[in-house]
Amino acid sequence: MIRGQLLARRWPDRGAWRFSCRPDAHAIAEPAIWLASQSPTTIILEPAGPGLATIPTSRILGGHNIRVDRASAEGRHLVLADAHGFHRLLLPSAAQDSGIAYVLAPDSWLEIRTAAVIRFHRHLTGLPPSPSPPGLCPTRFQRNRLVMMLRILDDLSCKDGMGLSTREIARRHVYPNTRFDRAIEWKSSSERRRTQRLIEEARQLMNGGYLSLLKGIPHPG
Repeated sequence: MIRGQLLARRWPDRGAWRFSCRPDAHAIAEPAIWLASQSPTTIILEPAGPGLATIPTSRILGGHNIRVDRASAEGRHLVLADAHGFHRLLLPSAAQDSGIAYVLAPDSWLEIRTAAVIRFHRHLTGLPPSPSPPGLCPTRFQRNRLVMMLRILDDLSCKDGMGLSTREIARRHVYPNTRFDRAIEWKSSSERRRTQRLIEEARQLMNGGYLSLLKGIPHPG
């Protein structure tokens, strides 16, 4: 994520962490901003060269549900909303109304970037909205699984530094209302192995793996 300029805050009181959005805000009400290099669904716009079809900047900025509008060294970041989700845009810092054009970088995410541009262009031209590219919006199962891993991380990093044990994690989040009273059975159980895999995956997501979610959410094996 980039660092927000208008909503930058310190967290906690003695720290110097910078957030691109308020940590207590709901992600739908105030979506995070991502670097275009890390987010293949971010649509990159540049001043149009001679002979290219152009889009007036005022057409993008006017009459749309803009959820976020912030500036960074990259340019001007916008998040627009429609009935099926968000459109993420990166405009040049000094964009004038002379016209801008889509940029499609020939990288490994070209298919996703193209789908994002087509989806936004339909929105811009008044056509019925289309859903996000496949894999970029979690299913209900995937959403519940990601939420479970966030809760596991919370319990692994308690304030006193003493997180819950693997068995307590399993009882609280993975297999609720299930008792694992006999230690010898728990140590050799498939429930313990699955809980350990979830803990490891949660830690990997925390340590930078979350960026992979921007490129599509794989189905768990």
